[in-house]
Amino acid sequence: MFKVILSASFFLVVSLLNGVHSDSKSIASLQQISALPAGSYSVTVTRHDAHNDYNSEDYAGEWVLNLNRSEEFTLTQSNLLKASGKYSLAADQLTFESNNSTGKFKWTFDGQQLTLNPLATNNFALDFALTLRPLNYLPEISISRSANHRNALAA
Repeated sequence: MFKVILSASFFLVVSLLNGVHSDSKSIASLQQISALPAGSYSVTVTRHDAHNDYNSEDYAGEWVLNLNRSEEFTLTQSNLLKASGKYSLAADQLTFESNNSTGKFKWTFDGQQLTLNPLATNNFALDFALTLRPLNYLPEISISRSANHRNALAA
């Protein structure tokens, strides 16, 4: 009886593992992080990413979204401030409030990349830059170390 239970358990585990490996969505859902960590999230927008119906030069560059632990954010494009304000998280929704405008996004984070999908917003640049492709995560501790290293070199 013990051998039958052991064999059945082994085949169940192997079947589950094979199912997870064969389905990339299952792997991604296993990696889903329940809280969005503070830090920087960046994406590079090229002229080729833009559509023909607007001036792509206006959107090209590195966009960096900084989220701090005080629920404040900044969004820069090539080191120029484009937006700042407060953000809030509620389940799978991320809301930005800046200068009397609000942007709501559905978010997923796999530990390395943040993916945003617009739910409601009135800021085209914010929509375009933040939803073009996943944003790469730079943990908060790396930012502190980089800044301290740059400051030490400048002294």
